[in-house]
Amino acid sequence: MEYGIDFSGLEEDEEDDAQVAGKLLDPRTFQEFVSKASSNLYHAGAASSQDKMPAARLNYNKLIGQGVWLDVEVDPPFKVLDASPTVIEMFGFNEQEIVGRNLRMLQGPLTNTAELTRAIQGCSNGESVQRMVVLYNKEGEERVVSVGFRLEEVPNSDKKKCVALIEHGDWVPKKIADAEDGRSKVVVSSEKPYSIASMSSKFRVLFGGLEEDKIVGRSLSVLFGPRTDMQKLDRSMQAAKSARTQNLSLLACTRDAQELLVDLIIYPVLVNGVISHFMLVMRRAAGVSG
Repeated sequence: MEYGIDFSGLEEDEEDDAQVAGKLLDPRTFQEFVSKASSNLYHAGAASSQDKMPAARLNYNKLIGQGVWLDVEVDPPFKVLDASPTVIEMFGFNEQEIVGRNLRMLQGPLTNTAELTRAIQGCSNGESVQRMVVLYNKEGEERVVSVGFRLEEVPNSDKKKCVALIEHGDWVPKKIADAEDGRSKVVVSSEKPYSIASMSSKFRVLFGGLEEDKIVGRSLSVLFGPRTDMQKLDRSMQAAKSARTQNLSLLACTRDAQELLVDLIIYPVLVNGVISHFMLVMRRAAGVSG
């Protein structure tokens, strides 16, 4: 399915021409800009939209000069070929300090170098990859980031490069995840079958009086039923592993096997530089009584 953009309303304002001439985008330039920015965007219902969106966001941010991105070689030690001016805001290095160096300058004790290497290798194979990585700024401070990788051609060359869009990652510390803070929440491991580690008292009430000692240690699936879209849940869990908070609605099951439609937020939980757990905050979906 293809989507067009209606530019019929782009008419030059005669009153503003004298003021903006040479300062702002003229309609033709703006049309070209929007067409390029939208060329890789996909509608939310597309089967492959989850894979396409990191690349779309990268294209848009690079076009408007926003976001932090690095162009790196696809082979170790992953030399940096180019960097955005905004890299200084996240890491303290300016472009000149980074370009020509390799990614080791952004790594530290908690950087999972093996995972970073696998991500770039996946990128070199043409995959659209999103990963959580702990990198370090110029002062040696940790930066938990979510990185989207995509493959591009090196201009005037037959070589390829890996472009990394770097964003601040979403995460909560384990202490906060486990705390009784008045929210209806359950903490589970980040690996299948998503074993339940703890739950709040409000969560037990929401699900009809669950007994914690009979639920902790079991798979998260114990809270769901035959009509639950478990594939949707699993996709969201996997996406959360790249340090991105996820929002969705699902059918769950209470203790007495009654269906319960819940709004669910999945927060990545960070332990020693690794997304080891997820904190799932649930509430009865808006408009559902009971």
